[in-house]
Amino acid sequence: MRKYIAIIVLSFIMATAAFAAKTQSNTEALSSEYPLHFVGLIPAADCTNKYQIDLFANHVYFLRSVCIKEGEPNKQSDTIGIWQIDEQKRVVLRRANESEKFFRIINANTIEAMDLKGKRIISSLDYTLQNSQTAHTLEPKVLMRGMYSYVANRASFIECSTGMQFNVAFTEDYKTLERVYIQNKNAKSEAIQVEIEAQILLKEGTDSKEKVPTVVVKKFIKSSPKELCQPLKLQVTLANTYWKLTMLGDKAVQYANKENKEAFMFLRESGEIKGYTGCNSFGGIFEQSTEKLALSKDKPMLMTKRFCEKTPEAAFIGVLNAMQSYKINGKYLELFDKENKTLARFESLYLY
Repeated sequence: MRKYIAIIVLSFIMATAAFAAKTQSNTEALSSEYPLHFVGLIPAADCTNKYQIDLFANHVYFLRSVCIKEGEPNKQSDTIGIWQIDEQKRVVLRRANESEKFFRIINANTIEAMDLKGKRIISSLDYTLQNSQTAHTLEPKVLMRGMYSYVANRASFIECSTGMQFNVAFTEDYKTLERVYIQNKNAKSEAIQVEIEAQILLKEGTDSKEKVPTVVVKKFIKSSPKELCQPLKLQVTLANTYWKLTMLGDKAVQYANKENKEAFMFLRESGEIKGYTGCNSFGGIFEQSTEKLALSKDKPMLMTKRFCEKTPEAAFIGVLNAMQSYKINGKYLELFDKENKTLARFESLYLY
């Protein structure tokens, strides 16, 4: 388990080092007194957004945007992710499955919001945020996906998009998380991937009185025991990717014994689809346009006829016949039916 956590943390440290090496000359444009708390009001079409962006030395950021209408808070949105300074001296905020946010560095304590393409906004309105010496670090409420484990009487959560490791408080919906964890952990890895609604609070650590970011589980959502975290910047394509089946609906795929091979599919740019159901091989033709994806109605799919017990075959074939659209989130593929209901989830693996 410790080896697994070390690999994830090391990967994140290496990614952070790459950020630093590439942008070392630019980071001097910002104050070095971390964390930095940039605050201000950003005008928008339907309201004025009250912003606070916390930038930490490890290149993680917390962001809170509060929509102000007629002088009253209307809607609050919190996110966390990774930040860097690019070659154009822009602060770039990256978050999985979301568009990048760009801010021009004006001086060590002032940044200016830019448009979605990273261009300056030509306007008489004020889009600047100032580094505040009095602002407190945010305690964001966010949807989190990450690797959870319990080792040596310590609950730990490694958030997927940032690689940041948090302690986990034994309060609120933690009991649900604990129960699911006990049911799903295995000998190969004591960490499982989970999705939770959570708040990151600054709490005293177990070894010192220093306050550290701690995850409080507001609501357990689901577990994906066969999936691992993926670097934030990875992008994969629908075609020419090995898609391993990990979820059917909201349930993790289970195999009856170790002899059964994993179920997968592989799509070619030519329109061919092939794969393995956990029992039989299959092949056919698919049709794709934008986010639409379906099997061809003109050419039926072919399968071998081996008999197997307790495999995901029937459900997997049902998914392929019902799929109408898809979405790729990082290294994961989700399939949806005509009513936009989630049918299945796949994890991308590289072919060598």
